[in-house]
Amino acid sequence: LLYFLPARAKIILRAISDAAIFAFGFGMTYFGIQLAASAWSALVPTLGVPGGVSYFPIIVGGALVCLFTVERSLQRLAGMNPDDDEVVLDGDQPQSVNK
Repeated sequence: LLYFLPARAKIILRAISDAAIFAFGFGMTYFGIQLAASAWSALVPTLGVPGGVSYFPIIVGGALVCLFTVERSLQRLAGMNPDDDEVVLDGDQPQSVNK
C-alpha cells in the first residue's frame, strides 16, 4: 500500500504505525509492572526469589519497544529515513534495497 500512496499519506500512516507500536510497548511495560507487583509477595520455591521477578522480561521488552519507537520517530523528525535499509554487497558501496 505504501508504494502507491502519495508522500504525505505515507508520513501519516507511518506516524500512526509508530504510535500504535509505542502504545503496545507502553502497555507491556505498564501491565508488566502491575503483574510483577501482584506476584511479588509469592516466592519461587526453588530459587527463593519473589514471583514478580519472572515478569521482568515483559517490562524490559516493553521499555525497549518504546525506546525503539521513539528512536525511529526522532529519525523521521530529523529528516532521516529509518525505513531505508542498506545492504553492502562487495564491501565498498552501500546499495539501497528500496530503489
